[in-house]
Amino acid sequence: MPEAAVTSPGRDHLADNKALVTDFFAAWTEGRFDRMSELLDPAGTWWTLAGRRTRTVGAQLERHWSAWAEARDGISFRVLTLTAEADRVAAVVESRAEFAVQGLYSNLYHFLFRIAGEHIASTWVYYDTALANRVLRGEGGGVPVPGHAAD
Repeated sequence: MPEAAVTSPGRDHLADNKALVTDFFAAWTEGRFDRMSELLDPAGTWWTLAGRRTRTVGAQLERHWSAWAEARDGISFRVLTLTAEADRVAAVVESRAEFAVQGLYSNLYHFLFRIAGEHIASTWVYYDTALANRVLRGEGGGVPVPGHAAD
């Protein structure tokens, strides 16, 4: 009997998951929040290190829109690395934004996404919380970016 061809199961699936995450960051950078919303599961969750709490996707998108709209030219995201396994994609990402009052905001993040079908179902975000607290939340006497003051 001829030997069966050896394939890498899930290879296209992993590439699709990485492409979904890449598309998500491109939409965020371009301020296409309608596209971001399409890529996120409406029943999904978003956990952040700063408050160590989980929010709904809708609540988190409102916060992102507020900060993006407040920045002079929006907030740009540059994906540095992506790693995919099973239903998860890990992304190391750098952000950059300039705020009129708060100044430069450039942070490094580690995102862990859980993908379900063609949507991001869960997100965990780790980043420099001291920088975010100072610039976005106005800790230390600064002026917070709208939507982040009560974080």
